[in-house]
Amino acid sequence: MNFWQTPEWKAANEAHTDAFLELIESSYEASRLRRVYGPDSPEARAFQYGPQQVLRDRLAAAKAHRRRVEDALTGATP
Repeated sequence: MNFWQTPEWKAANEAHTDAFLELIESSYEASRLRRVYGPDSPEARAFQYGPQQVLRDRLAAAKAHRRRVEDALTGATP
């Protein structure tokens, strides 16, 4: 069985994909806020450095977890 067919890797990949899609959706919201309030508005900045940063951090964590799972399943050492 290939590593990408294992339940562990599928779960890690799904978490990574979900985090990526949430970040994309939040980018649309950030773009809307910049259009409505202006690029340097407090509303746009608060969203960019608040909720959107949380999503970027979540994506980075999910990507690292997926890589660790892949390394464990393939026997690679980080």
